[in-house]
Amino acid sequence: MTDIPTHSTVKVTGRTRDLVILVDRGVYLLTCHWVAFVNALLLLYLLPAFAAPMLLAGGHAGTSRLLYTLYGPPVCHQLPERSFYLFGPRTTYSYEDLTAAGVELSPNTLERRRFVGDAALGYKMAFCERDLALYGGVFFFGLLFALLARKWLKPLPWWGLVLFALPIAVDGFTQLFGLRESTPELRVVTGLVMAAGGVWFAYPYVEATMLDLRKSVAAKLHLPL
Repeated sequence: MTDIPTHSTVKVTGRTRDLVILVDRGVYLLTCHWVAFVNALLLLYLLPAFAAPMLLAGGHAGTSRLLYTLYGPPVCHQLPERSFYLFGPRTTYSYEDLTAAGVELSPNTLERRRFVGDAALGYKMAFCERDLALYGGVFFFGLLFALLARKWLKPLPWWGLVLFALPIAVDGFTQLFGLRESTPELRVVTGLVMAAGGVWFAYPYVEATMLDLRKSVAAKLHLPL
């Protein structure tokens, strides 16, 4: 004897179908606007780095310190001589500049990062110069990809990515091992170059995957590509 589905069973099935359709439509929208989604996440990640010095300048030291802590090691070293400053006479200071201004900087990097600035010098951002250029560069080049290149740009080969990564590796490691001191300009440029290479390498692959997924969902829901 075949069981006859009850009214409650049919109702649950209908809701499940509606939920599946809703999820499919969400996946379809994501495949259409995935770059915007990634950039929105990047903005949410970057904004606290700007908010930390703004809050400190506005007298909200507790909240500001929390952001500096959250974005500190291992996320970013936050060294004061390698970070941008807001609300001061200059946007960058070298180690020598800071000590000449009377700032006592510890030789211990974990201690030195605790200096966040003051009213005379300005307040440092919660990301160092290179990290800000790297994440900001991914946002910027991702935007260019979405507006200008997503339909025709081919992926950068792996050896091309190595070439794009070489400047940041040379600049970073020679500085790390004390062979030389980098400059704010070099940190920004090498971060932007790395961001450009990363977007060029990864985004065309992601776009191809999203297009295949979009075709599958569009066929199921009878939606345009």
